[in-house]
Amino acid sequence: MNLQTQEPITLSDSEPEPDVAIIRGNTRDYQDCHPGPDNIALIVEVADSTLDRDRTLKQTIYAQAGIATYWIVNLVDRQLEVYTKPAPKGFQSKLIYSKGNIDVLLEGQKIGTLEIDHLFPN
Repeated sequence: MNLQTQEPITLSDSEPEPDVAIIRGNTRDYQDCHPGPDNIALIVEVADSTLDRDRTLKQTIYAQAGIATYWIVNLVDRQLEVYTKPAPKGFQSKLIYSKGNIDVLLEGQKIGTLEIDHLFPN
């Protein structure tokens, strides 16, 4: 897995630039192309003024593309929104975390633990 920030990904009808994408493989695998839905394990958007857009337009685009997991780091409400189970009209599952620790799962496997408070500035 590899982390990329504000780099394009290729979907069927657009090339959004998520704030963070966890992609399979390494950077060399994408020298001649951008990662597509099958190459992406997680997309993260950090939202303040873009919160409405990230919850509506981007959420729908990512779900329709089949992105398995989409996070919004919601700076306005100081919470992490976790979307899973993509479907044509949006994600079928949404969990909201505002404090405590959560297990970080990628492709069904725990890769670590995240303290929610560490996502937000003091």
